[in-house]
Amino acid sequence: MLHIAAVFKEESVTSKVDASCKTSNGKSLNGVLCTGPPLQNDLAGVVLNWRLHRFVFAADIQKMFTCIDMNAEDSQYQRIFWHGEHNQVAEYYLNTVTFGTTSAPYTAIRVIHQLAQDERDRYPLAERVLRHEIYVNDVQSGSCTREGALEIQNQLIGALRSARMELRKWSANDASLLKDIPLDHLSRKTLLEFEYQTLGHIKTILGSRFHHALCHDRDTQGHMDGPHQTQRWQPSTTGLG
Repeated sequence: MLHIAAVFKEESVTSKVDASCKTSNGKSLNGVLCTGPPLQNDLAGVVLNWRLHRFVFAADIQKMFTCIDMNAEDSQYQRIFWHGEHNQVAEYYLNTVTFGTTSAPYTAIRVIHQLAQDERDRYPLAERVLRHEIYVNDVQSGSCTREGALEIQNQLIGALRSARMELRKWSANDASLLKDIPLDHLSRKTLLEFEYQTLGHIKTILGSRFHHALCHDRDTQGHMDGPHQTQRWQPSTTGLG
C-alpha cells in the first residue's frame, strides 16, 4: 500500500508518494523493487553541453511519469486508499509509473530512450536531445543558429507528442524561440524577465544558476582569459554559479 502526502507550493498543490512505508509484514514496495541500471545523463555534462550553443532553450516534460502506463500485473502493487465524500474509503491502484517508487527513474528514462529510437526516422534531431540533452524530465538543447534551434524544438515537440507527452515551462535566451509557444506553457522566468533587467536575472536550471548578463558578456566580448583564472572564476565563463 502506498502512502500519499499533499505538497503545497506557491504555484501549485501536488502530492508525493512514499513507497518506503513498511506494511504489516515489515516490507515496503521500494524494498523489494529492482532499481535497474542508472540511465540518467551526467548532470554537469548536460548543463555544460547546453552552454556550447549560441541559441538555447529549456523545458520540462510535463507529468512524464504519469504519461507511462504500467503493466496490469504490476499496477496492482500500487494500491492506495481514497477518502471520498461522506468519509467513504475506496481502494484504487495506480495504472501509471509512480514517482517515488525505486524503479520509476529507470523505467521513465528507458521509455524516453525507446521513444528516441522509435521516432528517429521522423524526428532525427530529437533523438540526440532525448538521449543526451536531457536529465530525467528536464530538456536543455539549442543550436549555433536560430533556425537550427527552432527545428530541433519542433522535432522534439513532435517526437514527444507521439507518446502523448507535452513540454512545459519553456524558457530561452532568444525571444524568437518562444514566439510560437502558448503563454501558459512558458516558464514564470522567461527571457523577458532575465534579459532586460539592469543586473540580469538568475534562473535556476537543474540546480545551477543561469545568469543572462554573464552569458551576454561572453557572447559579445569573446573568450575571457587572463593570468588570474581560478576554479572559482571558471563557472562565470559559462554563466553558471
